[in-house]
Amino acid sequence: MNEKSVFQTCHPSNTLFRFMSTCIHIPIARKNPNILYNNMNNETGLRGGSVPVAQAVVVPFDVADSMPVATAHVVHPAVAATADSVQPSAPPADFPQPSAPPETRPSGGIGRNVKIGWGVEIHPTASVGDNCNLAVGVSVGENARVGANCHLLLGVKVKRNAKIGRNCHLSTGVTVKDGACIGNNCHLHMGSIVHPNATVADNAHVAMGAHVGTAPASGDAPTAEEKFTQPSSARGAASATNVKIGKNVSIGPGTELHPSARIGDNCLIQPGTKITGSGAEIGSNARLSMGVMIKGDNARIADKCTLGMGVTIKGDSVTIGDSCTLGMGVTIKGDGVTIGYGCNLAMGVTLESHSTVGYGSVLATGTTVKSGAVVPPGTRSMIGHTFRASKK
Repeated sequence: MNEKSVFQTCHPSNTLFRFMSTCIHIPIARKNPNILYNNMNNETGLRGGSVPVAQAVVVPFDVADSMPVATAHVVHPAVAATADSVQPSAPPADFPQPSAPPETRPSGGIGRNVKIGWGVEIHPTASVGDNCNLAVGVSVGENARVGANCHLLLGVKVKRNAKIGRNCHLSTGVTVKDGACIGNNCHLHMGSIVHPNATVADNAHVAMGAHVGTAPASGDAPTAEEKFTQPSSARGAASATNVKIGKNVSIGPGTELHPSARIGDNCLIQPGTKITGSGAEIGSNARLSMGVMIKGDNARIADKCTLGMGVTIKGDSVTIGDSCTLGMGVTIKGDGVTIGYGCNLAMGVTLESHSTVGYGSVLATGTTVKSGAVVPPGTRSMIGHTFRASKK
């Protein structure tokens, strides 16, 4: 449609224009918001007589589409309170604003494109982000937060004050307990449990049946609800339930982590690992193989360490330096054991209480370091050798 035909159509004498002027807005104005109508008079429904082209204000196409029906129309300067200051392309002051993004959505909100299955329970104060999928039987507790693009499968439980980041996948039967925090892009497999106040950072992988933040058993068995809210052990565990898992961590099936444990970034915790002692700290890029047991309190394992299958740390306050490798079946029996950086302990090595292995040492299969013994730095032991404490 050329300019001449547009103005012929919009002339007050035109029957079609009279019909169009009674509508909510003029369709031609929507197709071309730059057209400003001339020669308008009382027949158009706008009072005030003729309107010069330079003063007519037409609501643009994108604005008119989003405005309420009662306000999407051609605005006459005599009607508008601020006709002199209104720009043709600017929306009115009372133009409805878009909804808040998911990150700032207030409590109790459910985002766009959310799929909710049968039997789903969402507390009135909970928040669910955009594009989420909540399968049958999912429950989201009081003040809980579920980020955008998350998938919660059959029977997932998100308890009070728990927080789930964006792009997470929680498989069937996963439970995230009170106050726990899951980062972005995490995958929690079937039956895994994140206990109260635990923190799992971005890109973590928690395998089937793993327990993040579990406390060891004590003399008085707690109830099902209290089991993981008051951690304790025979030697006195830390009172805080604030296990922290770093970024890009993979936790295997059947793993148990004490509530006070700390796991650094990029760690691999293989199936059956149990860290039941309080205050354990695992550095970044560490590898704990199947069946590793850390029973003692306040164990310190530095960065880039590898603990082979079945390694057992029974004593308290054990320290293992950077880049150490402990082979299959290595046992640390007593308290206060120190292993320097860069050491390599072969299969079946045994370390007793208050013993020290100097940095860069290599202990062969079956080596025993007795209580109080000191292995000099850079030592290369023979198979089955025994180090004893020096006599005073």
